[in-house]
Amino acid sequence: MPSFKFANVLLESNPRSENYLGLYCRADRAVSRNPIDGFWMLTDAGTFDFTTYFNALSVRKLLKYTTATAFKLHLELRGSACTVMQTTTDQFSKESVPVEETLQHVGKSDEWHNVDIDLQIADTAVLVGFIISTEGAVEIRNGYYELEVSEEPRDVELVLATTTFKKRASSSATSIWFERISLSLVNILPTISTCM
Repeated sequence: MPSFKFANVLLESNPRSENYLGLYCRADRAVSRNPIDGFWMLTDAGTFDFTTYFNALSVRKLLKYTTATAFKLHLELRGSACTVMQTTTDQFSKESVPVEETLQHVGKSDEWHNVDIDLQIADTAVLVGFIISTEGAVEIRNGYYELEVSEEPRDVELVLATTTFKKRASSSATSIWFERISLSLVNILPTISTCM
């Protein structure tokens, strides 16, 4: 069965990520950008839950609307020793629930370690994510979710239409906005077409 990279674990540095860290990671310790190489650093010993708005995977919708049959998580970590474990939520969950069977230990190292987890999906699962428990500072990069599908993806065509009802000063701003949206769609359409 074909598989492909579906969604990145979002590790960006911008005002939104600095002011609203909870959209990316819930943590009991600080998360910062390493000034030397720019990777996210999970500072000090703590627990970092990535079952969040930007970094959880919506498995229920993927199972319903695509031919997805299996899911995997890939991460690259370096630094102190840590553990990585899948988490899951159902429609009534207030907090993410760790899936103990997926626990992986990563030893202390200055070299990057690949962590690959075959995600276990319960019938009631709505979202899945992961939690990293560290013994000290750990850097993270190149995280993504991978999908395995039962048949080749189909092409998807999206159409966007817009109009303005009268000429006004903001119409040039509207056309600039529309051009940006069009360029964004051109950039993401190959990704979307491979997902369906």
